[in-house]
Amino acid sequence: RDPRVGFGPMVTSKELCTRLMHADSASEVVEALEESGYWSDPRVWRFFDDNENNFPTIGNQQSDPIAALIEKLVNSVDARLMGACAEAGIEPDSDLAPRTIRGAVAQFFEGMVPPISPDAGHASEWTDQKSTSEGLQLTLAATGYMPDEGDLSLSVADSGEGQEPDKFPDSFLSVGRKNKLRVPFVQGKHNMGGTGALLFCCPENPDGSGLQLIVSRRNPASRRSSSPRASEWGFTVVRREAPAPGSRSSVFSYLAPVDVQGGRDGGVLSFEADQWPIFPLVQNETREAYGRGSEHGTLVKLYEYRFPGTKSNILRRAGLLRRIDVGLPEIALPIRLFECRQGYGGRNAASYSANAKGLAARLDRDKAEKLEHGFPIHGLIRVQGQAVRLRVYALTGNAKDYRERKYGVLFTLNGQTHASKSVDFFRRKSVGLSQIAESLIVVVDCSEIEPRRLEDLFMASRDRLRDSDLARVLERAVEAFLKGSGELRALRARRREQEIAEKLDDSKPLADALSDLVNNNPDLCRLLAVGPKIPSPFPTGGSPRGKDGPGGGFEAKRFPTYFRFKNKKDGEVLNREVGLGSKVRIAFETNAEDDYFTRDLDRGRAVIELRHDGGSWQENESSNLNGPRSGLVNLELEVPPGLTPGDVFEMRVQVTDTSRIAPFENLAELRVARKQASQKGSGSRGVHANKAGPKKGSASTTLKIPEIHKVHRVEWKKGARDFDELTAVEVIGNAVLDAGQYQYDFYVNVDNVFLRSAQKESRMDPRVLEAQFVYSLVLFSMGILSGDKLLPVDQRTDDGGQERLVASVTRMLARLVLPTLEVIGGIEEVE
Repeated sequence: RDPRVGFGPMVTSKELCTRLMHADSASEVVEALEESGYWSDPRVWRFFDDNENNFPTIGNQQSDPIAALIEKLVNSVDARLMGACAEAGIEPDSDLAPRTIRGAVAQFFEGMVPPISPDAGHASEWTDQKSTSEGLQLTLAATGYMPDEGDLSLSVADSGEGQEPDKFPDSFLSVGRKNKLRVPFVQGKHNMGGTGALLFCCPENPDGSGLQLIVSRRNPASRRSSSPRASEWGFTVVRREAPAPGSRSSVFSYLAPVDVQGGRDGGVLSFEADQWPIFPLVQNETREAYGRGSEHGTLVKLYEYRFPGTKSNILRRAGLLRRIDVGLPEIALPIRLFECRQGYGGRNAASYSANAKGLAARLDRDKAEKLEHGFPIHGLIRVQGQAVRLRVYALTGNAKDYRERKYGVLFTLNGQTHASKSVDFFRRKSVGLSQIAESLIVVVDCSEIEPRRLEDLFMASRDRLRDSDLARVLERAVEAFLKGSGELRALRARRREQEIAEKLDDSKPLADALSDLVNNNPDLCRLLAVGPKIPSPFPTGGSPRGKDGPGGGFEAKRFPTYFRFKNKKDGEVLNREVGLGSKVRIAFETNAEDDYFTRDLDRGRAVIELRHDGGSWQENESSNLNGPRSGLVNLELEVPPGLTPGDVFEMRVQVTDTSRIAPFENLAELRVARKQASQKGSGSRGVHANKAGPKKGSASTTLKIPEIHKVHRVEWKKGARDFDELTAVEVIGNAVLDAGQYQYDFYVNVDNVFLRSAQKESRMDPRVLEAQFVYSLVLFSMGILSGDKLLPVDQRTDDGGQERLVASVTRMLARLVLPTLEVIGGIEEVE
């Protein structure tokens, strides 16, 4: 027993730590602490952060357990960076320390010497061998229950800076301290993100909830204390205590039985050991979660960690590995994942371990096989003076192998996802990409936004956007970028054309029959707000770019040799009229590679400035730079406020990169016209009125008679589709057409279990039953889509919610449609 502990039976601290490490359930943890005499003695449980009212703070962290787990991994990344800095003999908060995370990776893990290029330090560029070597120093291991038995336990281990036992209360077990506030090259700043995981450990377990084990030893290079315990391994268990009599909330506490004075004021347990097995060891078919030693570092074990979704092998499709890749799309350091539950088999060590390198690295690796040709596409937007970079990935099929539906748009900072929007973002009428929504992943990199503005954009919990002006403007800018992308419009049209071409013979009679049903019933036509049928379902044009780029024979270069206005010579000034109140759209041509403005290494940079009446140049605060794409770049910005017809303002666009001494410079003189000006020649689309269609709540939009597609079982999982036997109808919106109509495609599951059951049991012709099923559900769906305007304005939706509502309601109605029709007399088959 630890001689400084006045409680418990004769059990050594080392033995207790070992037992707690190998425990995988709340009952095992409680049993070990009961037998040690600690569990039921409140004197040895110190309040987390020395605050008896700590639950409101800890309970207000991440609402998603995966986001909370990501914070644990980020803390380990920070610990490794801090430890490496100390080993280099540099104080982390000194002027000699790296200024960015990537700078720290480049200096401490790639051996670069300052000054370091801002494009260095990308772990995604490392070889598999180096990634594995470094990943073995930052691991995540799954142990405990199999999926059908309960929640698994997760252990995060790193060989980072670690902590001295007497410093636990001011680091691991505190909230809101300034531990890393002045360290520029780490992600964590607020000293609270790691507590979010506590709420998901053994939740609602009667034996004990909020259970977490921490084991740590300080890196010798970071030790500053002369305490006898400074070189020892410290450990403790965190738990959640039920509200005390008269208290309104729970309280988190941790085991601290050393040198207790008045109660709840002791220190954590510790022991001496040159090494301690905090890392997994996998050799052939041998798997030990704690089989490889480390001289320093930290182990955090989350007991019975509850999260939604599959609990199967964490390395498999839809497993934890994929979710970590989404949470850390551009991870600073690799993480090695280990599946250590004995219920899973495999032929060799590779079956039990894999590297997490981030979603971006996975997509780049699979680009040739999984992405549509020409993707990802790239863009640079400016929002309230802040630069934001976009990458848009379009998969050839459903993107579910890479992300869940709730992660359609990822807002990232230094490689970590801080907020997300679901794929319904693409279904918004302000975006109009429903046809390809399930295939898209958009990464919005906010790393260049000023720190003060980041506080306005993200919650401190780093799992959602704030309800702020900056967040709303950023969302609108992303919407505009996606809606204005010629590549995405062309892909949407191509996908729809392929669908209709495959189904033309089958779906055209359905659409004609439905048209007859509606048009022959004026009341139904009026109630559904159906307009006349439009012959062509496809927009003309498509991508504005030629196959081989400007002029043909296009050859992209990593470092471009020209960047100029389209159809202009280098240095030639562009003169144009622009419409007051309209957007300015200007095209450029270049021989830069498509990812020139967004790539990690040797990134291009653009500065857009405006001035009026010979004043000083002012950087434009809001713009949208789309491309390059096969040599073309499109710039979109607003006419500056305060100008009147006849005024002239100048625009200067400078583009540079690490290869250039002087930037490319393009000057334009833009004259404000009273109304929109049409543009001819000079290589631009000119200025166009905003044709986004009727705004939310407008009654002028009608529904076009839809294209109807029957979906059979063999097509349930085709492309981006994800049907099952209960799916009834899926609707996909396309765009507001010139006639003011909104166009939808309807996909009806004709192998729905309720339809097939009725066809087997009924004496009616199966074709009649199928027609009744299809027409009834399509009419119900059209009623939902057109009925939005009947709701109060504040309850109407413009974010893809109508399409989601159709899927949910028809899924419930499918079992009632045919029995109801039979009861009320049925309908005749439509000829």
